[in-house]
Amino acid sequence: MKFIDKYFSYIINSIVTTIIVLVGMLVIKSKMPPQIVKVDLVAITTHYTQMMAVDTFTSKSMDANNPLVKKISDTIKTNLEPTITEYAKQHHVVVVQAQALVDPNVPDITQEVINQLDRKIK
Repeated sequence: MKFIDKYFSYIINSIVTTIIVLVGMLVIKSKMPPQIVKVDLVAITTHYTQMMAVDTFTSKSMDANNPLVKKISDTIKTNLEPTITEYAKQHHVVVVQAQALVDPNVPDITQEVINQLDRKIK
């Protein structure tokens, strides 16, 4: 019986220690400053300008009301800032325009933003 009590006590101590460590990790993480990431707005603009140009030339429609061009334009207007803001909140980061940074080691989220906007366009 003493043998079982010893292992039971060991298991309880392990569980309590694990909980304390996890709570400590959460507290430390919440106190850490946000990481800086960059987004290249010029690359995003170029990407969608090329898409609109390709559609304009393939459809031979120089009409300002071209449906795909209008959809892309409206999606960028309404979703670019919220997409970047949502990313910053979810990943606890500060987003800076890429041209403002010289350090090449700063993570670049441009492609992730383009992918999210592409999903909203389709």
